[in-house]
Amino acid sequence: MRVSAQSRRNDRSFDAIAVSLESVDLTGNTIVITGGGGGIGRALAEALHRAGNRVVIAGRRRDALRAVADANPGIDYRRLDLADPGSITRLAAELPERHPGLNVLVNNAGVMRTEDVLTDGAALAEIAETTVAVNLLGPMRLTAALLPTLLGQPHAAWQPSVETIKPVGSDTSGCRPRDTAATPSRAPTSAPCQN
Repeated sequence: MRVSAQSRRNDRSFDAIAVSLESVDLTGNTIVITGGGGGIGRALAEALHRAGNRVVIAGRRRDALRAVADANPGIDYRRLDLADPGSITRLAAELPERHPGLNVLVNNAGVMRTEDVLTDGAALAEIAETTVAVNLLGPMRLTAALLPTLLGQPHAAWQPSVETIKPVGSDTSGCRPRDTAATPSRAPTSAPCQN
């Protein structure tokens, strides 16, 4: 299985990138997974590691990352705070040196903090700003920073977030953002089409 993509690589501008899960080679890759210290990120990291991939997990909680690496010899971990552009720049410089075969990026990390719309505006604004920085700007910055490395690999893949993986040709008409009263700032930063 291989990644299928339509692109104009000669000038590095892309008409479309389409990833079909049926066409992705799930072995022999070097994969970085953000948010790999727990939950979906950990499960994905462990499954891809067992399938024969080199896996690097990245996240804020060093102890959680270390626990995953200790439980799965061969998984590497790096510290990353998606709200901090400097942290993203450091990781993007570090990864190609430590893992020159890096060819897959999975932007899995995210935050979802409960918001009390009756609270003071400053607290609400801080939650919204953090949510946008981590869930939207962070993955965009990390993808942009790693794109030169990924484009240098014969078989590369990346996606904006686990929530946005859609098979090629899937119908996205009629999709709407997940509307959750307790987390209104997160809805616009997550996948626009969640079925």
